[in-house]
Amino acid sequence: RIAPSEPRVERTRDIIARQVTHMARLIDDLLDVSRISRGKLALQKERCDLGRIAHDTAEDYRPGIEGSGQHLLVRIHPKPLWVEGDPVRLAQMLGNLLNNASRFNVPDGRVEVEAEPDLREGMALIRVRDNGVGMPQELIGRLFDPFAQAAQDLARSRGGLGLGLALTKGLVELHGGHVTAHSEGPGLGATFTLHVPL
Repeated sequence: RIAPSEPRVERTRDIIARQVTHMARLIDDLLDVSRISRGKLALQKERCDLGRIAHDTAEDYRPGIEGSGQHLLVRIHPKPLWVEGDPVRLAQMLGNLLNNASRFNVPDGRVEVEAEPDLREGMALIRVRDNGVGMPQELIGRLFDPFAQAAQDLARSRGGLGLGLALTKGLVELHGGHVTAHSEGPGLGATFTLHVPL
């Protein structure tokens, strides 16, 4: 018989809690991807400052990123970036990109978040850059497909089902925008950019 206060019990509780949270998030992502593909996901749009959302979301993720031994740098345009969007879904998109940047980064790596206007395109841009493992060009073309992953050994060691980027693509398109990815190649980091209409 094991006492409830024993360290083994505490560790087991922590593991179960983390796994339940992870499973709930995966199920939510699966449902959202399904809703988007069927045109059933409704946004709660309002006028909001994308720069403020980017700042607050980055700060929400800072403890996890810095707890992994990485560095988070945040640069937000000084003037508001007004968009017509769903604040919860906009934060979710950035959260997915931040999770990705941290997951595929290196020890002592850097994650950068920038928010700025592109007045020529009439877009607000949120850029998430890391100096992590990078990716080959052939992966970029299918990166936003549901369940797309990097090479299996890398995917297994880094976790995830390949839903976050597909969900981000679907959500930003519902906002009338798009998402792009860039990497100079393996070992050279990656940059993801959300383009949301101002």
